[in-house]
Amino acid sequence: MAQDRNEPELWGVVKTLKVVVPVSVVALLVAVTYFIAQDKALKLSAVKGGECVLLGTPTPPDGSVIHLFHQRECAKSHDAEIWAGFHYPAIPAPGQPSPRANCLDTHGATAAQSAYLARFVAALEASGRPLLIFTNNASTTSAREYACVVDVGRRTGSYLAALATSVASGPSGP
Repeated sequence: MAQDRNEPELWGVVKTLKVVVPVSVVALLVAVTYFIAQDKALKLSAVKGGECVLLGTPTPPDGSVIHLFHQRECAKSHDAEIWAGFHYPAIPAPGQPSPRANCLDTHGATAAQSAYLARFVAALEASGRPLLIFTNNASTTSAREYACVVDVGRRTGSYLAALATSVASGPSGP
């Protein structure tokens, strides 16, 4: 019996592809958009002051972490903000400040900046918000990175930015 259709033999495959390809593209775009919108793991060596983060749970008691932070937009709910990050040598020089002192130091700031930062740190300490210090290596025999993190509870918006505005607007702090 002769084929009386004018359609090519691959007509069913072409019709299937016309449906499958657009659906696949849409599914891929949805998946990519979803994963881009998710919080990103943030290595300790890559932290920058002012970033909002979620802390890993449970928080290690010794402060030693490798991947603890998940970067998040400050407009979204977060529980901590990065105050500062710094490198600490394997063998500190005599008189080298402790990691906590490094967190609160004004490294190379002008006199006016140092005065402002001193007021800011005083307001931060008076706020009762804990300053957490994390390192990627608890060993004292090798170089390590530190992050100074302010535990802000669960909030949206930048706590540090609001505190900075408050300190800048008046000499007494928040």
